[in-house]
Amino acid sequence: MVPACLKSSTIVSVPRKSTITCHNDYRPVALTPVIMKCFERILLKYIKDDVPAGLDSLQFTYRENRSTEDAVLLALHRALTHLQHPNTYVRMLFVDFSSAFSSAFNTVLRDMLAAKLTTLVYLHHLCSWISNFLINRPQVFADDTTVVGLISNNDETHYRDEVHNLTQWCPRNNLILNTSKTKEGEMLVRVDSIKFLGIHISSDLSWTENTFHKALMGIQLVVSLLAASIMQRMAPHYSFARWLLCSGSLFRFKHPSEGELCVLAGKQMPKQNRRDRRQNGENKPLTVPKDIDLHLEKAPVNVMDALVLRFFLEYQWLVDFAVYAMGVFLFTECYYSVVDASKEVNIGAIWCVLTVLFGLKALHTLMSHYFRSEEGGERSVCLAFGFLSLLVAMLVLVVREDYLEFGLESGFSNLFDNLETFAKQQGYADWSIPVTKLTVKFGLAAVCAYIGSLLAFPGLRLAQTHLDAVQMNSDRPLIQILLHMSFLSPVVVLVLWIKPIARDFLANAPMGKTSVTIVSSATFDSMRLWIIVALCVLRLGLTRYHLQAYLNLAQKWVEQMKKEAGRIAAIDIQRKVTRVFCYLTVVTLQYLVPILLILFSTLALKMLGNFSWCVDDVETPGVTPALVLPTAAPVRSGGLDEDEEGMEDMEEDIQATVARLSEMFAALWSVLTPLFLRGLFAFLTWWVAACQVISSLFGIYFHQYLMHN
Repeated sequence: MVPACLKSSTIVSVPRKSTITCHNDYRPVALTPVIMKCFERILLKYIKDDVPAGLDSLQFTYRENRSTEDAVLLALHRALTHLQHPNTYVRMLFVDFSSAFSSAFNTVLRDMLAAKLTTLVYLHHLCSWISNFLINRPQVFADDTTVVGLISNNDETHYRDEVHNLTQWCPRNNLILNTSKTKEGEMLVRVDSIKFLGIHISSDLSWTENTFHKALMGIQLVVSLLAASIMQRMAPHYSFARWLLCSGSLFRFKHPSEGELCVLAGKQMPKQNRRDRRQNGENKPLTVPKDIDLHLEKAPVNVMDALVLRFFLEYQWLVDFAVYAMGVFLFTECYYSVVDASKEVNIGAIWCVLTVLFGLKALHTLMSHYFRSEEGGERSVCLAFGFLSLLVAMLVLVVREDYLEFGLESGFSNLFDNLETFAKQQGYADWSIPVTKLTVKFGLAAVCAYIGSLLAFPGLRLAQTHLDAVQMNSDRPLIQILLHMSFLSPVVVLVLWIKPIARDFLANAPMGKTSVTIVSSATFDSMRLWIIVALCVLRLGLTRYHLQAYLNLAQKWVEQMKKEAGRIAAIDIQRKVTRVFCYLTVVTLQYLVPILLILFSTLALKMLGNFSWCVDDVETPGVTPALVLPTAAPVRSGGLDEDEEGMEDMEEDIQATVARLSEMFAALWSVLTPLFLRGLFAFLTWWVAACQVISSLFGIYFHQYLMHN
């Protein structure tokens, strides 16, 4: 006798498909107690040892060293071997019995099962135990079978007899055919293609449809994983970030040795013996006049020099990740332009959002370095810009959409409505949003203050390198024009979201007493994306001019030192020159990260906001689809029963998992709709540009006027 408490099982329904239309679209999974599962494994050994050798060799379920691949290969092998003979063809009947909640729990008849077990020469007490185990307990089973008819000379007699015997055998064994999944037979459905154990088999036995389905399934994920693998394996051998600094186009200044400084000062290198060192305790630092004729030696930056750079690993990882993220984005855009992948998760958007987050993390690492510094000047600058950014953000967030067209108001309203609808569909009828829009705006202003503090020193550094780069290229007017355009590009980004100046002016341009429409609203959205991307590309193209201008600070400091009177320690000259080069990657991050933030937030805005690159595209209204969530029974933790092992089709299990993930993403996207994401990333793009305008203009004033005075 088996105790009733050990026979109890919890039946959990797992969706077979992403769209549920009936009960047969669920797979029943039985969860039994752990003690009973252990006992079943012990009992299974005795059952397998007692299985007669003459059992049907074409049964692949519940058999050791058998798998679904064996069933597929055997069916195809026999079909292809038979088709090699003349006047032959093959008919395949794929049979599936109704399961889930229709009849699977009522099909296993204990008396019939006991009689069959007896014919297999099982021990009497073993058959009695199995029969008692099935009392008041539903039991699922492997319910797939295939009839392969090898037809010669158009004689289907044996095949039809076999099908007839099958149809007569089913009701005697309390089995019901699932007509929606049983293909080819009379009164059923005859198809040109069927998925058999995860493999698409067509009527001509070609692999075209099978490979097409496999290629489309998860191609974005495959490319994403491939990009991540290549980035990891190629980083030690080739890195775009390392090439940017160490390709030989940037020149650093070497610090002078003490011997060189002594020669320039007109004195010999002091030599102390052991007696002098014992008397003095330590060497007295070497000092030289500040007005010595010192000229630093140039040398191209190479890979070995990069070993001493501060935060080089963080810089290399971020820049390389941004490069590969751009590659994934371009592939995703091409993929979406060829294939209708509207129901798939946009992997390129995820890479873009991750690049934005990693960029903010890199700036946070640099700012934390300033806060750990013994000097409090940098800390005070970050805090001051943080409070200034908080004030500016609060002023910006109260401006009406008629002037700054981010779409935050409509986005927040849509978000709150979707959250309430989602909560009600989950059974929380009385649930309401615990915060108001004003609270959300205060939180957004705090985030803006944090971003403003992160972008304080990048803006100040940009102003310095811009002034020095313009002076360095005084004999190249075209480069100077490009540098000025690059410096003013954040201002252009700000103007693009000021509605009266940008959109309204182009949509209703004054022409005498009338107004004309130069570009439509949808065309303006596309043009704005193109303009921001072009400005970011321009700024990226001028990176080396800014970096070289920074490296020239070493020679610039030496020239300033020559104008001063007095003496200076040789070690201080060496430290100052070396310090400029050691912080090259810090300056590179401060220059590149704001550009990457604007660029990838714009790309995320394009993908998540459902914008288009086509400037002649028809206008897409900002309508949010209705919130419709698929319903599915919850899946509890646990594994399959032992009697389920071997019957589960791996392909269907994967599809069930994908269906669950799709439901989760569908629920997420039903709340975070394109209308909300459009406002969020538009504001993020604009705010990063605004912070850089504020800090860089203050830097211009500081370096141009305060430093000179």
